[in-house]
Amino acid sequence: MHWIFLIVLLLVLLQRALFVRMGMKFVTYERILNKDSCVEGEEIQMIEKVTNAKWLPVPWLRMEAAIPSQLVFSGGKEIELEVMAGTLTQTHSSLFSLFPNTRVTRRHRFTCHQRGVYILKSATMSFGDLLGMARRYQTYWTNLRLLVYPEPVPWEDIPYPVRQWMGETEVRRWMIPDPFLFAGVRSYQAGDSLHEVNWKASARAGALQVHQKGHSADYSVMVLLNVEDREDIWKHVIQTEMIEYGIKACSTIMHQLHQRQLPFGFASNGYELEDKLKAPVYIARSSGMEPFLRTQEALARLKIESAVPFHDLLAQVADKESVQTDCLILTAVLTEKVSMQIDRLRQQGRQVMVYDLSAFSAQGEKVS
Repeated sequence: MHWIFLIVLLLVLLQRALFVRMGMKFVTYERILNKDSCVEGEEIQMIEKVTNAKWLPVPWLRMEAAIPSQLVFSGGKEIELEVMAGTLTQTHSSLFSLFPNTRVTRRHRFTCHQRGVYILKSATMSFGDLLGMARRYQTYWTNLRLLVYPEPVPWEDIPYPVRQWMGETEVRRWMIPDPFLFAGVRSYQAGDSLHEVNWKASARAGALQVHQKGHSADYSVMVLLNVEDREDIWKHVIQTEMIEYGIKACSTIMHQLHQRQLPFGFASNGYELEDKLKAPVYIARSSGMEPFLRTQEALARLKIESAVPFHDLLAQVADKESVQTDCLILTAVLTEKVSMQIDRLRQQGRQVMVYDLSAFSAQGEKVS
């Protein structure tokens, strides 16, 4: 019995030393996302790959990672998966058992419930021997970044005066001729100036032809979002849900401007996450897919905290932008200084529309 006990003890100690020393050699871990960007409410897959490229099996291996609680995992209650939810973060744990020369791939689904930038920095691996007598830890750095765009509100939920104003803006743009933009020639009509006659084209056509002007290339819209929710304190925001609704409304409006091929820019007295200078957001007027995506990214990254008072931002717009730039202002408060800057914008000849966010509750619903 003594010899049996001694042999068993030696075997236990031997396996402990063997798995502690060799357990993680030639073991690799990889974690990826099937997308690096999505929209609120969209489902994403997190893919884990663990490879054991040696002759010795890995009895058990546990991967744990702290993940923001806004990323809500879904699916069945697998025995290999455990999620412990918290207020700000949640612990995601996966349990693996690897045979020699084996790769295990798992796909976990989660839904993004809030816009923002989420960074999955690392995962902690714990492993041990067959009997669980020894446990060791190792950290893997993943540095995954997920950008979640705000979910646009339905176009029908945008107040009718704003929708009508945007339609009138589109019509005005196409009606204003640009004297420096030639779109071809057309037949002479009564009232056309002789200075606009294209004599070469007239000679070829055998009838008077005049220059066809394109629409105004400089006519555009600035979308301005105020993240302040009170008149007395401009820096700290309490009603964040109301401002979040304003961000979603901005996304909807920008989608419409992009579809109507209207050049537009975006500015806000909030600042972008990861901006150490905390400068207010200011994106120059432009058109096309790339500038449009840049504005959506700015909305995703927008920190609901004032970098400057909103009236200072309006003053910057009045000094910086062309008088052919109309302004759509989304704000929950209209202070005296803000109203003065709006009057200044109108006196410069701009069309200004104010979208009052205070008409909506904290849940983004109309107040009866």
